[in-house]
Order: sequence, then C-alpha cells, then structure tokens
Amino acid sequence: MIFHATLEQAEDGWIVVECPALPGCVSQGIDENEALENIKEADAIEYVVERLLKLKPVRKQSLINSIKAMFQFQGGISDSDTDKIISELQKRKHIKVEQNKVFYL
Repeated sequence: MIFHATLEQAEDGWIVVECPALPGCVSQGIDENEALENIKEADAIEYVVERLLKLKPVRKQSLINSIKAMFQFQGGISDSDTDKIISELQKRKHIKVEQNKVFYL
C-alpha cells in the first residue's frame, strides 16, 4: 500500500511528516530520511488498525492471518514483523490478546 506524505520543517528544526489519507498519522525526524522512515512504521500500524476494525478477527491465529493477508501484495511480512505489529497494537490499546482470543478496546 502506498500512501502520500507531506513534509514540513517545524520551528524547532525537526521535520514533521503527515499522511493525509490516515487521519492522525503524524511522525517526525531530525532530517527527511529519518522522518520518512518513522512514518512508514506509523502508516503500517494505522493501515492495520483501520482494516482490523472492519474485520475484527476474534482468535489470535485469525488476527495473524489477517495481518499477513494485508501485506501479501507487498512481498509479504515476516513472522517477527507480524509479532511487532501485534505488540504495537496492544501497546497503543487497540487490542488485547489473551488465551488466543482477541479483544478490541
């Protein structure tokens, strides 16, 4: 999935990058390269959240399969990256995974 981003320099010198297609998806970096790298991760998480809220898989394996399916046309996603996304989703309190069940918060 390709998202367009806007770059602006903040008053403090940091580069702020925003993805208009994903409301609230904003990141920053010391330079353009760092800002763009940071937004790539944010884009992926926001994309996954948006899709999961529509799909709402209730079992952990279904959650994993859903995430992997989202990235199948971009060369796939590794198991470790899938685990990182699930951890980030839990950290941001979008989901909670307990005993192989997924709860949406």
